[in-house]
Amino acid sequence: FRRTYFMDKFCVHQGDPDLKRRGVASFAAFIGKSQRMLLLWSPQYFTRLWCTLEVAALVRASNGINGQIEGALPLDFFPLQLASVSCMAWLLQFIAYLAIDIYRMFNPSDVAAASVTIFLVILASMILMRSLTAYARARIALADQLQNFSIQEAQCARLEDRAKVQERVLKWFENLDTCNQHIREKVKDQVLAVLGPSQHYPTRMILPVMLINIFDEADYISSGHHVDQGANGWFSSMCWCCFVGTAVPVCY
Repeated sequence: FRRTYFMDKFCVHQGDPDLKRRGVASFAAFIGKSQRMLLLWSPQYFTRLWCTLEVAALVRASNGINGQIEGALPLDFFPLQLASVSCMAWLLQFIAYLAIDIYRMFNPSDVAAASVTIFLVILASMILMRSLTAYARARIALADQLQNFSIQEAQCARLEDRAKVQERVLKWFENLDTCNQHIREKVKDQVLAVLGPSQHYPTRMILPVMLINIFDEADYISSGHHVDQGANGWFSSMCWCCFVGTAVPVCY
């Protein structure tokens, strides 16, 4: 089984003006022949002229016979910041989980050990919530970018590139405003529907780690650990639940 990928940065010549022009002219054809388009979004994406050309090409390739987009766009949209938040969540869950297990194994009756455990859990929770807040702000910025999308305001390093891009877009659409309107409506609605509200964090990104912790906690309960340790055993479990609880409200 073999797949072929088109990557704009490597497949469009950056030095030869003629090859570059021909590559730009073929954007819609490449995307039209592709099964899916993977868009790795960062807050700067829709401010870059070449990136907006890709989205315009996707819309153009998806136009039906009557010039209207039929069905959903073949677009997989993934915010890069979501990957950073996910890695942070996994790392912090591991740290908090490790701290609680160390507390359980060595000296669960030691007040100092309990204090260190509480501190690590609270610190991990605060860092995680900070990352989630940053992601939520980026999501709000994304909605604003799509709502006010304008290919005329996109930035580029070379002035001659703007003329080439706009010339190509005008061959796909009646005018630049028509292109903007398509992206503001179809792309915005589809992307925001997939990502959900700005406070939403996909459950699938954190559920595997949560399941590991849940199963481990079930082992402690079934082994009678909490009964042997008394209040301290239940207290350590409550610390773990508090940490997981910081993520649950935004995972649905």
